[in-house]
Amino acid sequence: MATQRQILANRQNAVASTGPKTHYGKQKSAINGVKHGLNQPPPAEQVLEYLKPLLADYDIDVSHCHDTDLGRALLAIATAEAQIDRVLLVIANAPDHEDERKRSHFWTETMLMFPRRDEHDAIMRQAVKLIDWCERNRIKKTYSNPKTLNRYLDAAINARRKAIKRLHAILPNFSETKPISC
Repeated sequence: MATQRQILANRQNAVASTGPKTHYGKQKSAINGVKHGLNQPPPAEQVLEYLKPLLADYDIDVSHCHDTDLGRALLAIATAEAQIDRVLLVIANAPDHEDERKRSHFWTETMLMFPRRDEHDAIMRQAVKLIDWCERNRIKKTYSNPKTLNRYLDAAINARRKAIKRLHAILPNFSETKPISC
C-alpha cells in the first residue's frame, strides 16, 4: 500500500506529464507505432487474388462468400495468405547487417577525409555526422526490428493455420465439397 506522501507525489507528477504540447510534438507522437503498416489488414485486391481460386474450388460466388461458414473460412484463409505475402515482402526489403556495415565503413572513410584542423573542417565533419544521423533515422522509421517482423509473420501463419482448422471442422457439414490442400 502506498503512503500518503507517495500518493501526493504521484498526483503531482501526473499533473506535470500531460504529453506533447507543440503541434510538431503531437504529430510525432501520433505516429509512434507506425513503421511498416503490417498491423493493418491486407488490401482487398490482394485478398481477392487468393480468394478467387479457393471460391472457384467450392463453386461459391465472391459476392456471397460472407453468407456461409464455408465462405467465411475461405476468406480467412485468403486474408492470412495475403498477410503472409505482405510480411515476407517487407522482410525481403528490410536492410540487413551487410547494408549497415557498408554504410558504416563509408561514413568512417568520409570522416577520415576531414581531420580536425580548422573551423571549416570541423563544420564539414559535423555536416557528415548530421547526414549519417538523418540516414539512420530514415531507415529506423521505414523498417522495424527483424524480430518484430518475424512476430508479424508468426501471427499471419497462426491465423492461416486456425482458418484451415476451422475449414476442416465445417467441411463435413457440406455435401459434395472438395477438401482443401494445405
